[in-house]
Amino acid sequence: MSSAVNVRPRALPWWAPALGVGTAAGAAGIAAMVAVATGALLLLGVDGADLPRLVALVVAAALGAPAATGGTVDTPFVPVSFDLEVAATPLGVSLAGAVALAATGALLARGPDALLRRARPGRGTRPGRGTRPGQRPSRPAEAGLFAGGAAAGFLLLLAPVLTLGSTGSAATPPLTAGAVRPGDVSGLVGALGEPRADASTTWLHACLWLAVVLAVVVVGRRSPAVVTVAAVFTATAALLTSAASVLVALTTGPAAAGVVLLGGPNVVFVALTRGLGADWRLENGGLPDGVGSALRDRFADGVPSAERVGGATALDLPVPLLTVGAAAVLLLCGVLVAVRTQTTPARPLRCSAELGVTTAMALSVVTVLSRMSLDLDLSLGGFSALEAGVALRASGPRTALLGLVWGAAAGGLGVVLVDAARRLAAVRRVDPGEGRR
Repeated sequence: MSSAVNVRPRALPWWAPALGVGTAAGAAGIAAMVAVATGALLLLGVDGADLPRLVALVVAAALGAPAATGGTVDTPFVPVSFDLEVAATPLGVSLAGAVALAATGALLARGPDALLRRARPGRGTRPGRGTRPGQRPSRPAEAGLFAGGAAAGFLLLLAPVLTLGSTGSAATPPLTAGAVRPGDVSGLVGALGEPRADASTTWLHACLWLAVVLAVVVVGRRSPAVVTVAAVFTATAALLTSAASVLVALTTGPAAAGVVLLGGPNVVFVALTRGLGADWRLENGGLPDGVGSALRDRFADGVPSAERVGGATALDLPVPLLTVGAAAVLLLCGVLVAVRTQTTPARPLRCSAELGVTTAMALSVVTVLSRMSLDLDLSLGGFSALEAGVALRASGPRTALLGLVWGAAAGGLGVVLVDAARRLAAVRRVDPGEGRR
């Protein structure tokens, strides 16, 4: 005589689904950053021995940490030492991580698996303390668990990436003149020493990067303006970068495509903000007069109607064309926000205010991330001979003010267009024969 034994599956604690989704999202974010960095470096022709530490360096730079290198060159007269620091964020890698984190979290949270969509009380769950049996945890608790899991998954996988990068080969001695071939990234790295990013600085920037991305993801669940601006800006940068990478790969070669893959979004955001009126300029300091003038002249030759302002060269791109493109991007944001906002008497004012504030914050962030700088410290025989730097910058407060004005205008115009389209659609849906009955 046999009897069937019904074994009930063990229920998950109420906090497990949100925490698990967050951990998977954070892991997907760092994995996407490593994948894009590896692909770009392989296109650039990096050797296998240098690949791990350069991937770690690119990931650290994508999080906002500056890269530094230095060395000493023996000459027949006096030893020459140099220290070089480069601060440039490859936004192609940064955006890949942010998109992977947000998309993975959204897909898993809305997926078909019931365990990832709703919490069930398990052993140790006490009803009455914020979660009743069969009820999901509160939204703040769920958002906090997701953010904590994402931070844990991201930072836990970032640690081995940075450790792998720090175990690279020792710095090679400086190469002789002509040993570095055009496009030979590994040879250039060897000639400059072994570039590294400071560990503490990298971890600090990683936490700041996570805070910004998670704030956008969590706030975007309740604010149509935040998720819309983030999605439209990211999609614009991704589409233009992908198209430029393919075009450059077909016309120039894979190395140029690798550069576009890393820095393409930087160019897109510089063009976007410049079209809205941002004052991008090339600054230099500490260079001899002849070198500084030659650099500014060279930069001006490659830019139509570049304007020299003191020790800086204003970035004067074809502004009318960029303004049309930037206005179209913001108008698309305004229309999408208006579609997702509930129809109330205060809807036009709400859309204008939300989109204005969100655009101001978004443009401030992309302006800071798109800045680039290079600082060189040269010493002869132990004495400082040259301290110089070159930087591409724009004013953050001015860009924020421009974003506030443009965003508010786009939000109001978006409401007008959506309401007009809805009225037109309602007129077309009216039955022509209804009035003859």
